[in-house]
Amino acid sequence: MNVTGFIKTPEFKERINKSTISWAMRTPSGKLLAPPPNKEREHEVATAFHYLMNFHVEYLNRGKKIHKRKWMSTSWLEQNSSLISEEYTPKDDEEKKVVKFYKYLNDNYQKLIPVYERYIIEGEITDELLYFCLLLSKIEAEEWIYKKIPVKYSNLRIPLFYTEPSPESIADLKNLHNLINPNDFRCYQKCYLNPVLSGREIYWLRDSFADLIIDDTLIEIKIYKEITQAKFKSHIHQLLVYFLMSLVGQINPKRRKPLSEYDEYRVRIGELNLKPQRNQRSPIKYFGIYYARQGIYWKQPIAAVLNTDNYFREYERKFPFEKTDYTGVYYPDEFKSVRDIQKDPEIIELKKWFLENAF
Repeated sequence: MNVTGFIKTPEFKERINKSTISWAMRTPSGKLLAPPPNKEREHEVATAFHYLMNFHVEYLNRGKKIHKRKWMSTSWLEQNSSLISEEYTPKDDEEKKVVKFYKYLNDNYQKLIPVYERYIIEGEITDELLYFCLLLSKIEAEEWIYKKIPVKYSNLRIPLFYTEPSPESIADLKNLHNLINPNDFRCYQKCYLNPVLSGREIYWLRDSFADLIIDDTLIEIKIYKEITQAKFKSHIHQLLVYFLMSLVGQINPKRRKPLSEYDEYRVRIGELNLKPQRNQRSPIKYFGIYYARQGIYWKQPIAAVLNTDNYFREYERKFPFEKTDYTGVYYPDEFKSVRDIQKDPEIIELKKWFLENAF
């Protein structure tokens, strides 16, 4: 089960209704500044924009400490590299078409890598770079199609799902890029691009991916034509689960050796205890959501989102005012360190519940 599935479970909904999350804060709103030109291509543009944002954040923070991992599209090409090796002989005409298709994707990928490398240095947006982002999104989509189709049919059917990146999609990506405020995504010390959040006590949480962590802010990138309250709440819930995962596990951990099915079963029933990985303190103090089609960046301290008693007591001590004024007030967060947040009773209780119920 992935994070999106988990936040839809009855157990999560029941627990979240008991939490102190504050919905007094307004749902972000703004005009649709970059409407999608083609409904059928919205998904590929959304994935491509995630790649573009990673590239852009890497460019903005060149010279700083950047934690990045292998792209999913790169992993897919490497997994299928045997099909395009000179030693591989296709079994029939259908397989020849598949091998030709893989070679086409790989050749395009290799040809465009220098375009990405040049952008990281110069920061110039070109149609070639946007085409590369779309190509990566399409290769990533092929990976999911490959997983969903039965193995014996997969190689014959994958090419049927592929379409070339269109000029419309390139123009759409360019419009989305023009809305980005660079100051929102510059870091002071370090940032994580598409980080892996791995469970320590919960072994099967290792494959959950966030979008960005910039210094102490966990950021999700969302590409919607409209920002509704229901969507906004689900995005907060998603950030909350990622944050809890960063507390019980690690960010970009070293991979464990794969377990056999039998050993995974023994872990689940408690017969096999895995040696704990070193757990570094989560740096996260803020939640952030970037709504790309509106060009809106929403950011709030975790303590304000969780609306905890400790937070408000400390706030009232430093900035006295009537309790009726709480609604709609922006709460300063300079007195909430990472250590303080993780000692908050609400966080401790949520973490305990999460360990008992997640996945």
